[in-house]
Amino acid sequence: MQTNDQLVTLLSRHIGKGNGIGVKDIARQIGANERHVRTMVSDLRDEGLAVCGTPRHGYYIAATPEELEETCPFCAAAPCTASASNPGCAASRCPICWGSFTCRLKGDQP
Repeated sequence: MQTNDQLVTLLSRHIGKGNGIGVKDIARQIGANERHVRTMVSDLRDEGLAVCGTPRHGYYIAATPEELEETCPFCAAAPCTASASNPGCAASRCPICWGSFTCRLKGDQP
């Protein structure tokens, strides 16, 4: 079973939107299907990791607060994937939209 740690390791080589990686490439590299990759990304966001993703740039870890803000519309437009830890629609489950990533990115939170 693929783990979130494997995804974090991979994404740590993709900092900033210019270094994004597509879901198909992630899935191939860690041996997961695309749906599982998206679930892991959601889990990492719930844990406070600044994972951004757009159709144009793929997934990447934010290098700046502005990159997080640019990702918000894509996250809010995503279909609902309610979970036990974060029930509700995409906008309510998105830490990017609620600003928690920006604080962590700036070092304001542990």
